[in-house]
Amino acid sequence: MRVFAKRMFPVAVLLFVTVAVCSKNRQPSPPSSETSGKVAGGPGGQVAVASTGGPSECRRCQLASRNANCAAAFLTAKRDASGNPVDDTFGCGTLASPVAQAACSALLSCINKNRCSINPVTKTAPGDNPVLGCYCGMKTASTDCLGGTGINGPCLAQYHAAATAVTGGPAAGAGEPAFAAFISPRAFDATTAFGLADNIATCAADAPCPACNGL
Repeated sequence: MRVFAKRMFPVAVLLFVTVAVCSKNRQPSPPSSETSGKVAGGPGGQVAVASTGGPSECRRCQLASRNANCAAAFLTAKRDASGNPVDDTFGCGTLASPVAQAACSALLSCINKNRCSINPVTKTAPGDNPVLGCYCGMKTASTDCLGGTGINGPCLAQYHAAATAVTGGPAAGAGEPAFAAFISPRAFDATTAFGLADNIATCAADAPCPACNGL
């Protein structure tokens, strides 16, 4: 069973497997035209560490990026009748309900404030996998996180709120195993509040788009 997995269009990138240590196997992608800002390279993706601009610049940068992790389907919750992403739509505001929109924005702000996205290979920050560092916790084993134990990421409360905002998600008072079981297979599903926030944070790191670090 695949979990913490991002469905690439058309490249499939497996972020987490229950029988292996979490890793991101990224296919080569064309270099981004977005080169402003200070960045740090590494196997977990380029990570922007400076913040310039604002929401409009973040949107422009991510939609213009040619990085595979910035595909349009990852950056909007809006879908047309065929299930394809609606052109030129972006961000938490594309989620269906105001509650989900607010939860997505709060989670993205927490991810940026705590700089908790980690490299899935080294399990250290900076990196481009927010769910591992910001939900599970940097020192929590991936297998423990799947089972809902040892989860202590700095954005735990925000992931809970984002999960409860999804139709069919856990109730607010549910135990951690229920949250982990719901979040893990949807960690990069752009139609969920937490998946969309994760995708925006990942694209910001990999494009890179420094303007998104202040959201």
